[in-house]
Amino acid sequence: MSTDQKISTPANDAAPGMRADTTVNSQLIEQKFDFWRMSHRALRGRYRMAVLLAAVGAVAGMSVGSQLGQRLYTSVGLVRIASVLPQVMGETDQNRPMAMFDGFIQAQREIITSRDMIQAAVDEETWKRVKDTGHAPSDEQFASKLKVETRPRSDHLKITFTNKDPAVASAAVQSIIAAYQRTYVFEQDRVEQQRVDELKVRRESLAAELQELDAVVGADKKDQTAADLEPLYVAAADRAKKLRAALSDVQCAIAGVPDLNQRPAAPEKLPYEIVADELLRSYVVAQVRAENELASIRSIGYGETHPKIVQLKAAAEASQQRVDDYVRQYEVLRSNRASGPSPVSLTERETNLKKLVDATEKEMKQIAARRALLKIYEEQSATIQQNLKATDARLDELATEATFGSRFKVIRNGDLPMTASKDNRVKVAAAGALAGLAAPLGCMILLDRLRRRYRYCDEIAEDLQARVPFVAVLPDVSNGGKLGSAASRCIHDLRMRLQPRKPGDSRVYLITSTSSGEGTTSLTLSIALSCVASNLRTLVIDCNLASRRLTLEFDAGSSAGMLEALTDAKPVVRQAGAGLSFLPTGQIRSEDAFNVAPAALTRLLDNLRSRFDVILIDGEPILSGVTSSAIAQQADGVVVTLARGQEPSLVECAIKKTEIIGAVLAGVIFNRAVDSDFPSTMREQVPALDTAKKELSARLTRFGPLVGQMMMSLSLSRETDLDLIPLASKSSTRADSVPKAA
Repeated sequence: MSTDQKISTPANDAAPGMRADTTVNSQLIEQKFDFWRMSHRALRGRYRMAVLLAAVGAVAGMSVGSQLGQRLYTSVGLVRIASVLPQVMGETDQNRPMAMFDGFIQAQREIITSRDMIQAAVDEETWKRVKDTGHAPSDEQFASKLKVETRPRSDHLKITFTNKDPAVASAAVQSIIAAYQRTYVFEQDRVEQQRVDELKVRRESLAAELQELDAVVGADKKDQTAADLEPLYVAAADRAKKLRAALSDVQCAIAGVPDLNQRPAAPEKLPYEIVADELLRSYVVAQVRAENELASIRSIGYGETHPKIVQLKAAAEASQQRVDDYVRQYEVLRSNRASGPSPVSLTERETNLKKLVDATEKEMKQIAARRALLKIYEEQSATIQQNLKATDARLDELATEATFGSRFKVIRNGDLPMTASKDNRVKVAAAGALAGLAAPLGCMILLDRLRRRYRYCDEIAEDLQARVPFVAVLPDVSNGGKLGSAASRCIHDLRMRLQPRKPGDSRVYLITSTSSGEGTTSLTLSIALSCVASNLRTLVIDCNLASRRLTLEFDAGSSAGMLEALTDAKPVVRQAGAGLSFLPTGQIRSEDAFNVAPAALTRLLDNLRSRFDVILIDGEPILSGVTSSAIAQQADGVVVTLARGQEPSLVECAIKKTEIIGAVLAGVIFNRAVDSDFPSTMREQVPALDTAKKELSARLTRFGPLVGQMMMSLSLSRETDLDLIPLASKSSTRADSVPKAA
């Protein structure tokens, strides 16, 4: 086989012989996937049906799409959660800016779309009224159609709900806002009430602590302060000093020590006179302090009925009364002394002074302890009073800020939408029409890919263009089509491709197929008739051991043939009336197909090559026949026949097997092609007048309509043209006695 191969595609042929040669390289051409090419192959010849199905699908898809499309309404609700509130009295945690407000807003968005909130919304009375109508969506649909949007640095929550019924959309937004508002307000009230309760508990605790301090100090001395006891302590200390000095003087007098102080002579005060004098001084100090506080309170502007004024007036009067009482008592003491006290001894004076010193020191300790206790009480009481004041102020602030309102505010409560937010009926109808249009086309393409068949000659020519010398086409003449006369021209054109190029050459061709029933027998006999008509010595060998159609139709089933010739016997070649020679299969058994030896086959073909110009072997299918594989290696070329509708995979397997066994692929015949595979000039060509009126007998058409067309084109209409000539003598059966066809 030469490097350049000739490929014939009859769709491009213009001459009567349907010959159009294109030179291509024998190297395999890598074909890329082409969707349009694949679609054209699948729809070719079916475009009318495809257009009709596509139109029906488009109408059905449009109808379904228009039903599925919806006119949707969107109800919008707007809720504001203020990040800061106006100040009423001052800045508090109720009105100051919220920390991490963007995160808080995002959290509220998640709360609104939560399962609990949606369940609370569907339990609202507004939504229950929608449920009573029977048009309410399910809880899952409610959740899927509900959208909550937020924007950065914004304190608004946008709540939307989309439904084909505007009333349902509005009711959904109102229900979710009502449920969220109730939850938000309840939570805020709970937090505020918890805060107030904590403050009240704190106030009660502070009041209880103050009462405990009052109980420790004593209710009858709560009007005293640490500052009030300071003069008493100083007076007691001075008195103790004087008593110790007097005691020292008495002790010196008892001991006989002279008085070194040289004090002026003056009447000596008795101890009780000294004590009375100090007490009187303390009462006077308390009276002066009470009068000073009373004057200070009055200067502020308090009235005489004010509790503080009344209390201070009572304290001043009590101090005045004590001062008056001690003055009278002191006068009595002085008068008693003037009348002359009874003299006492130094020892008694010493004893009395010691008692007075002890009593004074004891009084000093009591006053110091009382002063320390009052100081602690005043400090703790001041702290508690300050905390109580702050607690009361905080409670007052909470009550005042609560009157201003909450941070939550509904701006838009899901009004009934007046216009549709989305009307996709046209789009869905268009999409349905497109889907309905593409569905039948896609199904047809898919089915063609799943059950691919060769339906046109250019398909196989395109697939095998670099692997076979040519692809010839034979029309379908089984129903007496318009291309009956063109079939004979195709056979003659095929004969010219296969005939020897030089005189004296001999060609042996195996006519095989991919599977049985693809017309190899009719094709072999038709080519043989064309070769005989061109004065070529032609031999037809029936090697189809499975069907033996040629042998049986020629009534040579009992004659010796090829199998006998393979066993060193001389081949019994018989001649038909039309001038061709025929070698039957012979008398075969079921196991004879496995006994065909290559050496014997080579010897037989070498014996016949010298006697015939063209030897056509009708073989079994190349994929299933045993003898075809052996014959293909001995033949000059293998002609693979495939009928319209054959699977590409089988054709590929047949071509590959031919290449693997080393056979020469002479060409591929596309049999039973439709009229569209041929040019219009050939379809419109009218057969000759003399052949158009001929009618062949059943005897001549027993090999098929293709052979009948060849007989008509060659004007062979005798009953005996396809009958074997009886064996006259033993010598007449020799192959070398076969004459050339006239």
